[in-house]
Amino acid sequence: ISEEYNSFNRESKITETDMFIDDVLLKLTGITAEDARKLNKSERLLLLLLTLNTSNHEMAVLFNTSSDSIRNRKVKLKKKMEQARIQLKKQLTYLI
Repeated sequence: ISEEYNSFNRESKITETDMFIDDVLLKLTGITAEDARKLNKSERLLLLLLTLNTSNHEMAVLFNTSSDSIRNRKVKLKKKMEQARIQLKKQLTYLI
């Protein structure tokens, strides 16, 4: 079974979700592809989860960390976005 699973993963590239996440992120947040490249994978995922109104507790479970860590990540993301002048849609600015 393990061999079949690994073969399926290699053929379907099911683990490569970067393109999907980036597409959805651009549509939901209104940021440009250039701005998205300024963020690392973890920051893009955090921003995507924020746009989906995911709670700190839910994100902590997904990232396998604490709610306090998520709050710190959100603060760091906000600072990075301000420094890089990454603009979200107006209705999303309250999320960070």
